[in-house]
Parts: sequence; C-alpha cells; structure tokens
Amino acid sequence: MKAAGVDAGSAYVYALRMTRKGLLFPIENGKYTLSGDPYIVASQISSVSYISFISALSLYGQVEQVLKDIFVVSPVFHREIDFGGMTIRFIKFPKDLFFGYRKIQREGSYIMLADKEKALTDSLYRTKYVRFNVLLKAMENETDYTKFVEYVIRYGRESVIRRAGFLLDFIGVKHNLKPGTRVFYKLNPALEESGVLNRKWKLYVNDDFEGGTE
Repeated sequence: MKAAGVDAGSAYVYALRMTRKGLLFPIENGKYTLSGDPYIVASQISSVSYISFISALSLYGQVEQVLKDIFVVSPVFHREIDFGGMTIRFIKFPKDLFFGYRKIQREGSYIMLADKEKALTDSLYRTKYVRFNVLLKAMENETDYTKFVEYVIRYGRESVIRRAGFLLDFIGVKHNLKPGTRVFYKLNPALEESGVLNRKWKLYVNDDFEGGTE
C-alpha cells in the first residue's frame, strides 16, 4: 500500500526513526502524532469527540487530585489508549447530547473541551466518572448556573434533572427544575449503596457528602 508516493515499508521505517528521535509518538495501530500531549491526542483521535467529566473539570482548575485518566465523550466505541503516562478512556454518548463543547488552543494545536457546565451535566448523566463530593465542590466555584440549567433541560433526561435540582437546592441556588415523573432514582447509580431518600426529588442520596435528606 502506498501513500503520498511512499510505500508502507518505507513509511514504517521513517516513522520508527522519528519515534526514536522523539519527534513522533506512537498512538495505536500504526498511527503516530507529532504531539506528546495526551490531552491533544485524546480529543483528536475521533473526528467528533470532546474531553469531559473530571478531566474537563481538572483543566478548568476545579480538581485538586492528580489524574491518571482522560475521559473523552465519543459517538462511537473506541478501546482505551495508553499515551503519555495517562489512559485515554472513551465514553460512548448518543448523538443528541453532543453540544456544549468548543475548540481550545493548546501548545500549538488544539483540544475539544466541554464547557464547565456541560462537564457537570455529563457527570450527572454518567455518574461513575466523578464522585459527587468532587462534583459539588466544582459546582460551587465559578459556575454559570443559568447555562447549567439550560444544559440540564436540553439533555431531556429525568435522572439528570433530578440530580441537578437536588444539588442546586443543596448549595442554595434558585432554579426552575422540577421532577417530571414519580419514578425513584439514585443520586449515584454507579454505587451499590441504597442511600437515604430525598422526598422532594424522589432521589436516594447514596454518595459521599453530608445533608440533602429532607
């Protein structure tokens, strides 16, 4: 197979030499990159994808802990990739939830990054990627609550509305969210604990922070 007038064997040898010189970095299956930044690589593996969850919150300076994973929202399944000392993990989302992210310039290239408010909303949809004590702390700091509520409503998922409404109540932020059904949900379904029932939101509070059981 040839590309740009270079046969596959020659291209492989050239890539190997460049890699040994530290000018190319292997990603997967014969794919290479000029960037050694795992965040740049993470958001450019898939043509439609963006960094979200705790990874995005960390880039916004909202997380104190050192992360070993980069979580990327993608419309298709992709196996995880180890790159630059981090593991890039792809979380498959339905296409109607692809909004609220933008291109950010980074080290001569770019990353696709969720707005902080979208990262919060994504975390309420797929709850296993951020613990709620971390999420709550991020929500209390420099959050555009109007945008956050707009994203929650646009999501159109009852479970997300319940969790968002509960957390906004907990930190004392006024909003117009209301339960839409009588179905009960867990605050964090990724945890086995049943938790204590919050009757207003019909939500079992089963993650690690105080209060919220009125």
